[in-house]
Amino acid sequence: MRPVLSDIQNIIVTSSIAFVTGYVFKIFGFPAPFLLGSLFGVWVIAGIIPPIRSRVGIPRWVFVPVILGLGTLIGAHFRPDILSHIGSSGITVAAMFFGHDFGNACWPFLFNANP
Repeated sequence: MRPVLSDIQNIIVTSSIAFVTGYVFKIFGFPAPFLLGSLFGVWVIAGIIPPIRSRVGIPRWVFVPVILGLGTLIGAHFRPDILSHIGSSGITVAAMFFGHDFGNACWPFLFNANP
């Protein structure tokens, strides 16, 4: 039972950091605030504060169902008229690609580990 409690503590810490930084990104009007904000927030805060690194993370038993659910929800929204809306979300998609690439480039420097 102890590993589950530890996992729940990690989820609470990670989610709290993600929500706060996502909300800050929303206040400043950045694209995809709760996606990019949470991503950068968790990476940067865990990189700056070494003791918190062991408390940041999402366990596998939560990660897999969430990814499957998100993939299904996102995939269900692809319809033939998606191409007419692609121009309005180009900045957001570009920001997400940049955020992903930037995060992968910074990973070894923030955590002194291989990605």
